[in-house]
Amino acid sequence: MPFLTVLKSFLARLKLSPTLPLARELLTLLKFTTVVGVAIVCAFVVYVLVFFAVSPAYRVSAMHLIGFHDFADALRGPKRNNLTIEDRDLYSVLPDHTAISDWVEDCIGVRPGDSAFQAIQYHFLTPSQKLLTHPFTGVPKWPDEIHRVQRSQHGLVQLSAELSELRLASIPKVRSMHLFWELTTLLSIAIGMITTILVSVSSTEFGRGDGPHQRLIRVLAIIFPALGTATAAVISFYSPQAEWVQASRTLASETQLHDQIALTVWKLACPTSDTDDGAKPLIDNLENWSKRYIEIQTIPNASGATGTPGGNQGGGSPSGGEGPYKAASQ
Repeated sequence: MPFLTVLKSFLARLKLSPTLPLARELLTLLKFTTVVGVAIVCAFVVYVLVFFAVSPAYRVSAMHLIGFHDFADALRGPKRNNLTIEDRDLYSVLPDHTAISDWVEDCIGVRPGDSAFQAIQYHFLTPSQKLLTHPFTGVPKWPDEIHRVQRSQHGLVQLSAELSELRLASIPKVRSMHLFWELTTLLSIAIGMITTILVSVSSTEFGRGDGPHQRLIRVLAIIFPALGTATAAVISFYSPQAEWVQASRTLASETQLHDQIALTVWKLACPTSDTDDGAKPLIDNLENWSKRYIEIQTIPNASGATGTPGGNQGGGSPSGGEGPYKAASQ
């Protein structure tokens, strides 16, 4: 049949050597493919075992994946740890915002358990909390018997909410950047190791032969150095390590500033109005905190644009990559 004739002709063109039978060459290719597949499976198994050994969260996820839910719950530990990663991120940020909101509520005369507490609670939630707890409800009416929040206090709550949202956005970014950096580093190490092996084998007596395996080794010894160069260029372009360092420093600065605000507000007296002398400490601190908040956001962006981490852009902080830390700890 014409189809069989074309198929035989196509298979004949795949022969790596005119002196070897086609079946033997196909068997050789099958063996090589099997070896590569087994190597990939072994590498994946080693990767899974390493993560299984060092990551408690990965162990719990793996147990759930294979159906051992009771064993996974036992590994997870206390109920307070039975949270998703997103919930853990949220609950790691909320204590600072809650402390600041409690101070403002205490200043306007509202205590937990009061009838007006639930009515005004919506106004102190972060945007993420509002989406989780009241996704489709409107803004509740402020009770007439409760004093309005002053402008300085409202600015304080707004600054805390902004810091909370930035921290919630920075935490997964830091986590993903670290994972990307880890994977690209392991990939470059693997390519470099394979390249060294292929180049070394191709320079031996076995690699200089005329057989199909020797020719394949010499071809791969040419391909893998180019692949390693391309991988290094891609990693250099994306700079995962620099991105992770920058994101980590920004997150640390945001956390330090938020912690400082939550601790400092309880040392301040509650102002009766924005115009009296009692409001001056709050207004002065709020101005300083706002400046540091802007510095935290502008210094990493300016550093990334100019290629000089920790430069003097955006806030006049000293060079050397310590700008965000100093901005949050002054």
